[in-house]
Amino acid sequence: MLAIVLVALAGLRFARLDADPSPLLASDHLTDEGWWAHNARNHALFGRWILDEHNPPLYGAPLWTAALRGSYAAFGVGLWQTRFVSALAGLATCALVYAFVRRSAGRNAALLATLVFGLDPFALAYHRSGFVEPFMVAWLTACLLALDAAAKRPALAALAGALFAGAVLAKVWAAGALVGPLGYWTIRLAQESGAARRILREAALFAAGGGAIAGVVLGWLVIPNLGDVVDGLLVHSHRAKPANPLHALGLLGLSTATGRLVGTDAFVQASSYQVLLLALLLARAFIARARWVMDRSSLLCVAWIASGLVQVTWQIYQPDRRWLVLGPALAMLL
Repeated sequence: MLAIVLVALAGLRFARLDADPSPLLASDHLTDEGWWAHNARNHALFGRWILDEHNPPLYGAPLWTAALRGSYAAFGVGLWQTRFVSALAGLATCALVYAFVRRSAGRNAALLATLVFGLDPFALAYHRSGFVEPFMVAWLTACLLALDAAAKRPALAALAGALFAGAVLAKVWAAGALVGPLGYWTIRLAQESGAARRILREAALFAAGGGAIAGVVLGWLVIPNLGDVVDGLLVHSHRAKPANPLHALGLLGLSTATGRLVGTDAFVQASSYQVLLLALLLARAFIARARWVMDRSSLLCVAWIASGLVQVTWQIYQPDRRWLVLGPALAMLL
């Protein structure tokens, strides 16, 4: 059954990848798909990664740039080849959602969660795009799965750390997701006082796994090109500042500049059914006066969602695709 579901979801992602994007999505499609393909395209066409002073994709998303270069090497340079990496990452995320839920809730629940995420119009639209976020989210979801498994096998926390480093290399913006694991361990320390040593070991192994990857990248890419790296990461720094204390605290994502929720338009229009399903689940539990006992897997998802909400609401510039980070954890929690 899983194979049938994944084949169907693959068809939705890979068919006619060069088609026009959904009108629900931000107008960034007009410019940013090419913007993030810049350095990979340079190397594919001219044999050099750098041809000018516009190199944020190389320094802010090096793993994405390498994956995109691989797509160009395999299939040639073009629009569908640029979107292929995101489509493949989106399908991989569907499989990871299944694996996460299967561990704690069984096969049927896992299939349902996979369909909830895989058929989400918002996620699907971006999986059919040339943006970095679906690729980054795939790495974060793999990290989430490894962290969940590390509760029983702490050594897997090192793998989770390495996967988190992969997400940051996919796009540096993912570094803010570290709030999720930190919150998860903090709550567990408060709830499981007798397991403090085990939890701290998980955190240490996570740091070691991520630190090992970070050390290699620092020596190979960052330090030799420090000036260019800093310049590339500061391209949009003027838009990365909190608009007011509400942004800094991540309260509701209310923007005084626009008078509406920041960057939520497409997410609210296309993905609200996930939030609605979660609300109905909570209402059912309340009406039945049943206590929702949150296991470790659910706690991890809640911590991840809270981390994502803080990330996407603290600054003025927040395109709708940043909300993609919430999708897998929402589906897993349902």
